Amino acid sequence: MSGKILITGGSGFIGCNLVEFYQSRGWDVLSLDGLAPRNPALANLWREVSILDRHTLCREVSSFRPDYVVHLAARTDLHGTTIDDYEANRAGVQNIVDAVNAAGSVRRALYASSRMVVRTGYLMQSEWDYQPNLPYGDSKVETERIVRAQPEGSVPWLLFRPTSIWGEWFDIPYKTFFLTVAKNRYVHPKGMRIMKSYGYVGNVVYEIDKFLNATDEQFNGRAYWVGDDKPLEVLQWGQAIQRAMGTGPIPEVPYGVMKAIALVGDLAKRLGMKEPPLTSFRLDNITMQMEYDFTRERAIWGPLPYSMEEGVERTVKWLRDQGQI
Repeated sequence: MSGKILITGGSGFIGCNLVEFYQSRGWDVLSLDGLAPRNPALANLWREVSILDRHTLCREVSSFRPDYVVHLAARTDLHGTTIDDYEANRAGVQNIVDAVNAAGSVRRALYASSRMVVRTGYLMQSEWDYQPNLPYGDSKVETERIVRAQPEGSVPWLLFRPTSIWGEWFDIPYKTFFLTVAKNRYVHPKGMRIMKSYGYVGNVVYEIDKFLNATDEQFNGRAYWVGDDKPLEVLQWGQAIQRAMGTGPIPEVPYGVMKAIALVGDLAKRLGMKEPPLTSFRLDNITMQMEYDFTRERAIWGPLPYSMEEGVERTVKWLRDQGQI
């Protein structure tokens, strides 16, 4: 399958990988983003457009006449204090929904949501069982409600919720994790087996493409997770990174020691340090179990192309090519 695909947020982490994927397969690709691509090699496929600029967005979508749209553009940080700080995830989403339906060419549209429509550790009882606990999560619930509110006869749509994604062109926090291992500074809570449903970006791009090819019953009006379909163990992940980088073994220290370090990080943050190496919030995220059931998704994807070890090797090679390790 090939055709014309428009990707909003194509300059970002997942977006760069998705743009490159379709370009390499001969698709006609257009990336709309308010920022230049992280990957400069994709600049010729990019147009500077904010999803909050309704007029320009609608004009560009209608002019390109895409067969498919993947909407990734969003504000994704956790620094907002109220839902009003995330207008891109509300008004911006309404703008792209309207542009897609007005274009007259779009066969299917995929809209990115977030795992944070539910708090970590909560098991959803249905596709729409929202339990956010941060303003960012609240804003992504609004993203989903806007997409779901489209009238009958609208362009067929699917929502996908990335878990926690890592790989080439990433940034905080998982790039920080790789670089911390590279500097022999990562320590693991002793004796803790921490399981996480993370996702290598190469697999996520593959999954998005598989969604585009899903049956009508599997596709229209559904919401799915994206990430690796088997959880990784954080210590094993760190050890795979350590082996790929050729650094020293990862030490394990008592949880109490790590908690003390995190409290120092909390103080440093209050004093103005933007990203301390460890804070209580980050330690809680590291140690909390986070597993998702991918049974429905696996029926669409089939086997994923990359193992955790292969994803690590590709990511470490990218870091080296970028001169970051």
